[in-house]
Amino acid sequence: MKSFLIPLLGLVLLGGCSSSLPVNLHLSPKVAEQTVKYPANTTAALVSSDLRTQPHIVSIKEDEKPTILVNNDVPVRILLADKLGQALTEQGVIITGSSSTKLHLDIVAMETKIIKNGTSFDAQSTTQLTLVIEKPTRKVTKQYKTVSTKTGAFNPTAAELEEGLNNQLTTLLSDILSDKQLFEELNKKD
Repeated sequence: MKSFLIPLLGLVLLGGCSSSLPVNLHLSPKVAEQTVKYPANTTAALVSSDLRTQPHIVSIKEDEKPTILVNNDVPVRILLADKLGQALTEQGVIITGSSSTKLHLDIVAMETKIIKNGTSFDAQSTTQLTLVIEKPTRKVTKQYKTVSTKTGAFNPTAAELEEGLNNQLTTLLSDILSDKQLFEELNKKD
């Protein structure tokens, strides 16, 4: 009986030490209070698309093991369109589907690739967004991109991954909201 309990206890202890990521992360980028203010009656329709070929936001590769894929709990395009729409509304833009000015927010790339090497990991995170400002007489396309790398010991935690991705998304949303060309285009009358 003792010889059976000792391996079982060891297995329980090892299992308690393993670091497994959840199937989904919960991203919640923060958008700072908006200081840019649009004139009254500025309107825009806002739509979003996810142009990525894979829905995951994190991939973890370790030796010959199958790659682990981690998603977000809410579709990324919905999350970003919601945050952008809220911030534009705070700036004074009326978001309405009937506006002649259309904003198309496209997620082109968003993935953190993690390669585990024994007791350490290397991570590279890339997020790229495109914002198309479409007016009846013209169309302007803007690109926003951020790339970061990190090396660490053992495994990154879910909290570390969420923090890194939230920081990237916060930076990109801030870049969009402070973009002078977006401000000029939304203010131009056709």
